[in-house]
Amino acid sequence: MDKSLRSMVLGLPRPAKRIIVMTVDGALAVLAVWLAYYLRVGQFLPLMEITNGWYLLPASIVAVAVSIPIFMLFGLYRVIFRYVGSSALIAVLKAVAVYAIIFAVVFTLVGVEGVPRTIGLIQPILLFILIALSRFAARFWLGGMYIEQLRQGSKPRALIYGAGEAGRELAAALSHSHVTNVVGFLDDDAKLHGS
Repeated sequence: MDKSLRSMVLGLPRPAKRIIVMTVDGALAVLAVWLAYYLRVGQFLPLMEITNGWYLLPASIVAVAVSIPIFMLFGLYRVIFRYVGSSALIAVLKAVAVYAIIFAVVFTLVGVEGVPRTIGLIQPILLFILIALSRFAARFWLGGMYIEQLRQGSKPRALIYGAGEAGRELAAALSHSHVTNVVGFLDDDAKLHGS
């Protein structure tokens, strides 16, 4: 089940993968707002209601509306699952730093009614942690399979003439090869066509 789910995710077209990751990032931006409020006021507040004068919705809307375009600008959706290393972490850090400046100006310097000023400082830190963890989790869950797909795609492709016993044995032996990727069989026996 897990392997088939991973294969399905990796098999999605690139635009679908981008939409999924953008949706996850938007949800993480809202989650970071929610956690920042908890750290500031000491209780979990509902998203759509004003509670004790505090209101999460303005900060949540700004978080999503500002983060996604900035992440697109910094290329966080260009290469989604290919690598997560120091260069990817630096790209996330730069994008969140620009986001943090805008978010802090809106909520800490200017101020918005119902939003504590410290949210402008706490939320970007939490967002960076959540985005970085999400990328590492994706890499951990999909990484090995993705690397294998890349390795298979970079090998020269080959067709085996003969789909009988010997051809299948050769294909089995070459399946572990780092040199050739078998993509099909050729055979003049009509009974073996499409099998």
